[in-house]
Amino acid sequence: MFVGTSSLLDEIGGCYFEGCDQALPHDDGPEAVGVADHALDPEAAQRLRDMSALSVSD
Repeated sequence: MFVGTSSLLDEIGGCYFEGCDQALPHDDGPEAVGVADHALDPEAAQRLRDMSALSVSD
């Protein structure tokens, strides 16, 4: 709830959080924590935006 409502994070966007802290990149360890590489890929993000825009256009 903190991350979604805190005014301390008003200027922060496009970040992933775990346990009220900014998540670090996943380190291939046994625990499923951290941000996966593909989630931080700007080219993949742009492709997703492009596909999303096409799916809602006339």
